[in-house]
Order: sequence, then structure tokens, then C-alpha cells
Amino acid sequence: MKRIVILIFLLPAIHATAQQELNKFYLGISPGVSLTRVNFSLSSQQIIDLSTEQNFTLGYNGGIVFIYYSEPRLGLQMELNYSQRGWTEKHDSAIFYSRVLNYLEFPFLSRFDIDLKKIDITITAGPTVSYLLSELETVNIEDKLMVKPYYNVIIDNRLEVGYCLGVGVSKKIKNSIIQFEIRLSHGLSEMFSEGKKLGVSTSQHQVLGVKIAYFYGWGK
Repeated sequence: MKRIVILIFLLPAIHATAQQELNKFYLGISPGVSLTRVNFSLSSQQIIDLSTEQNFTLGYNGGIVFIYYSEPRLGLQMELNYSQRGWTEKHDSAIFYSRVLNYLEFPFLSRFDIDLKKIDITITAGPTVSYLLSELETVNIEDKLMVKPYYNVIIDNRLEVGYCLGVGVSKKIKNSIIQFEIRLSHGLSEMFSEGKKLGVSTSQHQVLGVKIAYFYGWGK
């Protein structure tokens, strides 16, 4: 797993050093939605009820995309996105806790196109850097045994580093590209800088997103 993550981070750098043959640019937008949750691991010293179930949270994820092709099927893709993340917890089908997180996200990706004549299969992979803009926490719980150590604790590690992998279908129409993509992202940074003191050993985002994008191109 570590080797795969390292390779994903190195892909943009490998592409940047490749021989340049083209100078084709695209600029566009990519609105979409995402399902998010957080991978939590609590220390065994915490005496709490761990029988709660975490739901995926639906949010918006989209923004501006810039693509540069230096070779016919290989490009660099940079994005500036607004990303809504978070999670909800429930017990016996009743939701009693939720937290909504609003991030500014910057993915820096390598882009590979597979030509299938009428359409292209597009694969994107690379690192992401995100910054937490705001958060909203809702707690509706009476049983103290259900309280987890991160409840009512502000997320102080606002900068997150992660990686993402996307697979999509794209169609070129003259100087434009229309694209549908499914993307999986995973955070590598812990949300709580004092996580060990809280009894939280792991707190990383997991995001599954769907986007529809439109790009307009110029250059040769």
C-alpha cells in the first residue's frame, strides 16, 4: 500500500520531466457530489460504546480545472475545488451525532487517456492538499457511555494531505471535452493534532465522488 501511495505522489513529477511534444490546454468546471466518512481508530483505553454505525455523508465537491497536455494521451491536471465532507453516527437507526466540514481542495494530478475511438477512458491520479474553512457539529445524545473523545473538540489540524484516484469517460467535441468521472480520495493527515491525548489514533477522510465536467481547449 505504501508503494502505491508513493507512486501516486510521484506521478505528476514523472510527467513533468517527460519530453514535451504538444502544448494543448483546457480550462473548465467540474461540479459534482461526494459521499464521505472518516476512518476512526480509538485507543483501547477508551471506555465507550463502540457499537455505533457511521454513515456516509452527502456533500458538494466541485470547482475549476486546468489541464495541460505535453503528449497526445498524457497530461497534467490541476484543480481548485470546494469540498463538503464530514460524517454522521447512529445507534439503533437513530442519528445522534454529525459533523459537516467545508474544505478548499487542491489536487495535482497526472491524467492518462485511453483512446476507444468514439470515447476516451480517462484515469487521474496524484496528491491532494486541502484546507479546512469551517465546520458545524451537531450532538444529540443523553447516554454518557455513547460519548466519544472527539465530541465537542475543534479540528485543529486544518491542513490535510492525501491522494486520489479517478476513472472517467470523456468525449472530445471540436475544442471541448465533456467528461463523467468517479473518484476515490483518502486522507493521510490526522484531523486532530492531539489525537493520541484524546484516545484517537487514526482520523482520516475517505471520499467517493461523482463529477460531470466541461472543458474548453486551445493550443496545438
